Amino acid sequence: MSDYTQRETKTEEQSGEAQVYSGRWARDQVILLFEELSRGTAIKQVQLRSRFPDQMANGVASLEDARAAFVSDHATAIQIRYEYQDALWCDTILPEQGSAQVIRTQLPMEY
Repeated sequence: MSDYTQRETKTEEQSGEAQVYSGRWARDQVILLFEELSRGTAIKQVQLRSRFPDQMANGVASLEDARAAFVSDHATAIQIRYEYQDALWCDTILPEQGSAQVIRTQLPMEY
């Protein structure tokens, strides 16, 4: 989590309180993200969209199921909401060939 800023390629601020950070990450960086999230955050919800819905259900999933879907190239989109350092965050992971687009949004706590 601490080295996210080093991997960013673009930063935007939306109107209101939410802030959005977006970047393209290498596959191994995304796998490391799953490990960091499992160790250092309070996971609130994980949503998974699978390339093969007959083999893996779309919808609410565990963090480990989302990681497995990413590693096996079955995921088309993953969204993870979590608390970290007294803030609410939402990471959206959009897998691509050999990398992923990661969009991190800091949400207002009342969201």
